[in-house]
Amino acid sequence: MQNVLLITIDSLRPDHVHHLGYSRETTPNLDEIARHGSTFQNAITNGPSTRFAFVSILGSDYSFMQPELGLPGTVENSLAEILQSSGYATAAFHTVGWLSHVYGYDRGFSEYVDESKWGPLEGQFKFFVRKYMGRWLPPMGSIISSIRKLLSIGGRFGHRLAFSYQPAPEINSSAISWIKTQKQPCFVWLHYMDAHLPYWPRNEHLVEFRGSEVSIDKAINVCEKAHKNISSLTAEERKLLIDLYDAEIKFVDQSIGDMIRELDDWLIVITADHGEEFGEHGGFHQHSVFDEMLRVPLIIQHPNHSGGLSIPYQVSLIDIAPTILDLLDLPHVDSFRGESLVPYIDGRIQEHRCILSGYIDENDRVIACRDGKWKLIVSESKRNKLFNLRLDPLEKNNVINKYPDVVEKLEKFIHDNTLELVDKPANLRHEIGLTDTSKERLRDLGYLD
Repeated sequence: MQNVLLITIDSLRPDHVHHLGYSRETTPNLDEIARHGSTFQNAITNGPSTRFAFVSILGSDYSFMQPELGLPGTVENSLAEILQSSGYATAAFHTVGWLSHVYGYDRGFSEYVDESKWGPLEGQFKFFVRKYMGRWLPPMGSIISSIRKLLSIGGRFGHRLAFSYQPAPEINSSAISWIKTQKQPCFVWLHYMDAHLPYWPRNEHLVEFRGSEVSIDKAINVCEKAHKNISSLTAEERKLLIDLYDAEIKFVDQSIGDMIRELDDWLIVITADHGEEFGEHGGFHQHSVFDEMLRVPLIIQHPNHSGGLSIPYQVSLIDIAPTILDLLDLPHVDSFRGESLVPYIDGRIQEHRCILSGYIDENDRVIACRDGKWKLIVSESKRNKLFNLRLDPLEKNNVINKYPDVVEKLEKFIHDNTLELVDKPANLRHEIGLTDTSKERLRDLGYLD
């Protein structure tokens, strides 16, 4: 039986990944993994934020069709449950409130280390020391004065945010310790938050892209200003924001390399839950179904498959769970909405899949349907749009009134695949069941008021 590692990276845009065409060498380890695996150049998330993406990744279903957030009982099977019932030891390691056990994401995991396991204080000092102390302290500086500096920052990304998640090396350490104790095949899921705002990278990575260090005050201020109104950034501030983001990606990539080197002949799947927006449509880290949020990297490396494949066809994250089962020679699960990507890897399928992505926000439900050329965005508030992605990849020209036949075709696909939405209200009470610690972490990350 094959060991399986699923790595998900928060907020990683594929156009900032070097082997996918980015000029900067942000991802040498991901590039190396891609050389030995299969890269999907047009992978699409089914939800533009963490809380709307993981039902698709772990349950092969659509979160915008569920009566509640998370992995509820209406999702019949989860990937971890199936692997656990097939004899796998299963474990997950992350510190994201939206993926808490209270939302059901611990289904099928014998070990589930989420934010409740780390606790509100546990690991905070280690986080400070391991990720930031080398960057902030002068050679003979005082630890106490540095901590006071951190606590004095304030603003939207106040001092608590520095401790809202564990850095990738801490996630790795916990996972490796657990793996070493196992006697049976393992399925391990890791979620890294380091590329999520605010961007406070180590200077060793920042200097590589910027040529100089940046004070923590300046880094926080530009993130806060961008979150309030990204269009207000000067050209230099925008460049700084991108430099910070790229340096965080380099930190995550280094951690991925460190993790992979601890493993031998594992099936490895690496993706992101969603991308990131830098003002392309006026926002920064907001809900939208534009491509800056929907396009994600996807790499699959199997020790028994040839590597270096680059697959141009459109696929989505709802296909990950069926693909892992297929690669493990386990039966397909009828409740999964996705399909295996193995036929793309071995060349049997060479066409785009029609894909749905969506989210629920306050009292509106927004769904995007794409067929490889066209992308239709519909919402209960009737703010509908149609884009020709081949002629207008930046999605600037709404042509919904010019192509009624295309609209009708894509609307039919949405209807046929979302019949369960009839009479189902859009509003979800997303805070139900969250512990105070989880709510605090989500507030720190800017998700709750």
